Order: sequence, then C-alpha cells, then structure tokens
Amino acid sequence: MYTSTGADQQYRWTVPGAPSAATGTVLIPRAPWRGPGPRPVVTFAVGTQGQGHDCAASMQFDNDTEYEIGSAQLLLAAGYAVTITDYAGYTTGTRHPYVAGQVLGHNVLDIVRAARAIPGSGITTNSPVAIWGYSEGGSAASWAGELANSYTPDLKLVGVAAGGVPSHLPHHAEYLDGTYDVDLLLIAMRGLSTAYPNAGIMDLLNARGLEAVQSDDEKCLAPMLTAHSFSHMATFLKGGRTLAQAMAVPSVYRAVDANTLGTHPINAPVYLYWSNGDMTPPTAVSGG
Repeated sequence: MYTSTGADQQYRWTVPGAPSAATGTVLIPRAPWRGPGPRPVVTFAVGTQGQGHDCAASMQFDNDTEYEIGSAQLLLAAGYAVTITDYAGYTTGTRHPYVAGQVLGHNVLDIVRAARAIPGSGITTNSPVAIWGYSEGGSAASWAGELANSYTPDLKLVGVAAGGVPSHLPHHAEYLDGTYDVDLLLIAMRGLSTAYPNAGIMDLLNARGLEAVQSDDEKCLAPMLTAHSFSHMATFLKGGRTLAQAMAVPSVYRAVDANTLGTHPINAPVYLYWSNGDMTPPTAVSGG
C-alpha cells in the first residue's frame, strides 16, 4: 500500500486533489541487470478489470486470472523492474475511479516512488522509468505521461507506450451506447462519480440505471461486459434524456471534459498503437 493523490474537485487536472491510498505489485528480476546504467523500471498500467473489489490486479496475479500477466512476464524476461498499480479503490474499501485520468495517472507514477522504499528493490531516483498500458491502461499511461513533468519531476521518464487510448470520453460514450460494451459506460459513470462526487453524475440515473450500475459493482470484466449488452443509455437516464443531453449538464460536462487527453505535452518519446481487432475504442475516435 502506498500514498497517492485523488482528483482536484475544481476539475483542474494539474492541481493534485486530496491524498488517497492505493496498492500494487512490484516485480524485480532475479538476474542482475546487464545493460548500461541502472536497471530500468516499467510502470505498467493494466486495462479494464471491472469494478469488483476482487478484480484488483494484485489479487488476480495471485489467483492466476490476470489477463495481462503475459506483459509483465515479457518485461521481467527483458530484465526490467516492473511496478503495477491496482489503482485506487479496489483494496481500500471505496470504488475504483474508472476513466478518471488524473487519479489513474497519479497512481501509475506514485507506485514507482513507493517502490524505492522496498528494501532490495534496486529502484532509485536514478532509475530510468517507462510507462506502458493498453485500453484503460493506455489512458492511465497517457495521463501519467502528461502529469509527470509537474507531479513527479523526480522521475527520469524515458518513454510512454500507450495503446487503445480513450482520449476523448464523449466520442467514446457515443460510440459505445447500445453496443455489446455498454456496461463500460455504466462503470464509467460510477468511476467519474467516485472521483468527482459533487458532479451529480449518479443523480442522472433512473431506478433501472441505478440498479444496473449497482449490479456491476462487484463484477470483474467478463461477466460485467455481458450484463446489459446492447442496451441504450436513454433507458437508464431520468426524464428521457439522451446520452448527449446527460453529458451536457454543466457539472457533468466539467467532469467529463476534465478527462480529455492531449492538452499538455509529454516530455518523452511516445508510442501510440492499436490492435486491429480492438474496436473498443475504435481508432477513429482514439488518440492522445
């Protein structure tokens, strides 16, 4: 467990919010580093896990159910130290702030700082640091890259690799509405309302919508994605609102807009990529 930082309640993403706690995993290869300089660190941001508390990446590593374990194995085989945040909420009795980029970026960066305190980790202020993630992890990695210069200037950031990045939430929301993956919108409402409790996001939901969100609260990825497939968000919203009308509510708009990537430079090389088979999000509305 380590100390991190939440979202600023005035939607200023360069201003850190209140202190918060997160947990994660630190993996160090047994073999000595044989490359030049200190052993590099890759802080790996996992993709969507689901909202259930048992979905934390560290728990899924223990249970051999983490679908991104292969990425960690590849990094270890290459000799890199690997830090993997669970993100906030999973193991601390609260909710995961899904798609709340400022929080996720802080979590991805702070675990590297925390790893320095582990005896024998070999991770120091001189360790080169790279960031990698896909999907929600791609968003978290991109946010960490944009925040690093102001939030963790002590990290020696050498690169960011981000895939399947949901860079502009309104575009992705419109694309997902009524599709197989509509539950991603429901947990995004829960996640943003966790990060910005005063935005009134949950107040948009009717009884059916509230039940749908609550039913996803303890599901991991696979059962969550099949819970409400092909439903339209209008059936979950009060007053017959469309999704676009809901996102236009001023307080909601500010929360959503605060999570738009690409407004500040990343002071390191960036590699953006997508899987040809991944349409969530589609490349047409992705970027960073």
